[in-house]
Amino acid sequence: MPAEALNEWLLRLNEAVEQTNHCHLCNLVPGRPIPFFGDVLRARILTVGVNPSDQEFNEERRWDAITNPRQWQKRLLNHFHISGVPAWCWFETWSICLELLGVSYGDRIAAHIDISPRATTPMLAEVTDKAKFRAMVEHDVKWFFELLHQLPQVQLLLVAGPIPRANGQKQQLADFIRAQCENHDSRWVDGQPLPSLITSGQTEGIPVFVCPYEANVDGLYAMVRQVYRNRELLRRLSVPKRTN
Repeated sequence: MPAEALNEWLLRLNEAVEQTNHCHLCNLVPGRPIPFFGDVLRARILTVGVNPSDQEFNEERRWDAITNPRQWQKRLLNHFHISGVPAWCWFETWSICLELLGVSYGDRIAAHIDISPRATTPMLAEVTDKAKFRAMVEHDVKWFFELLHQLPQVQLLLVAGPIPRANGQKQQLADFIRAQCENHDSRWVDGQPLPSLITSGQTEGIPVFVCPYEANVDGLYAMVRQVYRNRELLRRLSVPKRTN
């Protein structure tokens, strides 16, 4: 995906988000849309989450310095290289997982992509309207699939964590993505050693590593443990593909 095409896509996303924010006001926090963090144009590995943290737009994170679309695009692509603005602490767990694979967000081999680009109150918090949050992510997930269709260099997706249903019960994020595939020109194919997500740009499928839920185990620790246990497989899947 050329940088210019990404910029056009971001402008279209921004306009759509502005036009529909009124539908989600009870959960939204002030800020800009963030569909991804890091260099998605180069990354071979994508970690996948639900939506940006409500803390991302704190004053010290300097988003108020962004005054035009070009700066916004640059900030997104260089999120892990902004002098004086380290990545939010939420990324620490995924960063440890990536380090086990010998890669990082900083070397641009990895980036992060979210299901929704809108920052909200914490999705599992009591103050969050779960029904409206669910309606938001079901509406916004099209941007996740649209972007993924245009990133043929991606070789591996790492998915972990829950997402709330409308009734407040938890669903695994990977199961949500699986269920949404058929609505967005994609297919989820179970297989060995990993399931794969087939898109128009990846007809052979992108391997998906799902960090499974472990009862009575802290979710962040479980992510690191599962990646550690499968590190040899994940390393093999993330090495650069040979070109003829």
